[in-house]
Amino acid sequence: MAQQPLDPRAVPVTLEKASDRGGAITRSETWRRFELFDPAAPPPKPPSGAPLLLIPVVVTALVVVAVVRSMLVRALLPLAIAMAAIAVWMQRSRRRARAEREREQKRSLVLTGSELLFSPGGAGEPLPMMDLTASFGATLLSTHRRDRLVLMLTTEHGAFHVGTQIDAPPSPALTPLFARATTIAGEDAAFEAIGPDGDPVLLSPEGLAAFVDVLSKRDPACLDRVVVTDTRGGKVMLDGGHLRVDSLAFDLTAPLEWRALVFQEPFGQVMTLYQGTWIRQNGSEVVLVSLLPSLGPILDVEPGEIASLDRAVLRDLRLMQATAEVPPPREQRHAIERLMMMPIRSSLDRAPRKSRLPIPQRTPLH
Repeated sequence: MAQQPLDPRAVPVTLEKASDRGGAITRSETWRRFELFDPAAPPPKPPSGAPLLLIPVVVTALVVVAVVRSMLVRALLPLAIAMAAIAVWMQRSRRRARAEREREQKRSLVLTGSELLFSPGGAGEPLPMMDLTASFGATLLSTHRRDRLVLMLTTEHGAFHVGTQIDAPPSPALTPLFARATTIAGEDAAFEAIGPDGDPVLLSPEGLAAFVDVLSKRDPACLDRVVVTDTRGGKVMLDGGHLRVDSLAFDLTAPLEWRALVFQEPFGQVMTLYQGTWIRQNGSEVVLVSLLPSLGPILDVEPGEIASLDRAVLRDLRLMQATAEVPPPREQRHAIERLMMMPIRSSLDRAPRKSRLPIPQRTPLH
């Protein structure tokens, strides 16, 4: 049975601690905290019914006013009711303060005005995960069955994943996120979304939707941006209608040529399989490459399931198809994290295409 999610609301508070990175954060700077969801945690306790305790007190008071004729009792009765109300109010205040202290002890993501922090909970200091003042990408990735979803945050310094728990049926809050998600296959580790403390980084569905909404308001272009550094240290950046690979720039609003490919090369005594995306425009030519997850089926699709897949998944399934070719020249290759390959291909697929040229000689994969 699925656990009830924690309260996903982002609570504005005032930052009391200083950042350890390059100077302190102003104490008056407001930030938003998103509690991380713990699937193993017990469901939250229902709200206290303390105000209901006043009902019998009020009823008793009305009966006393109607029956008792003593002026002293009538005079003291409002005071007794007021004291009972104050006691209930103080009890609720103490519970709210205790609940807030417990919230501060939980693992969370913190968005300040300048960075994303990961708070491990307890007495642990928040860890800086992403600089919000620099260009960053926020890419949604999903399985073809839409049973797993992760937000991949990318900067030139690395990637950070934020996941969610999806029950059946999925929360309506995830519908707009699935509409923007790119389908990936054979990458189960990506959906684990492990934090710096070794535990999963999971938001409730409503929390993830709110988190994406806040990021997109900070930088509306982040959902169409991917930032990565290749193995040579060069910057690879997809930003809306532009793709930059190190010193080369490609305009995705102008005609270009591209195709998906796979190839193999020996690595010592082992034959290694690679996937690649070849791109050419106005004399600039590159091949983005990464390791190929496997030679098995791209997706584990049951018979008849294809008909139930939505249009976006079918598009991504088409983009996963690649032809076997001879290895491209090494000087054209730029090795990137393989999770970045499909979002880049999706953007290339929307770009105008030049007339197809003959595909280079293919080589069978053994």
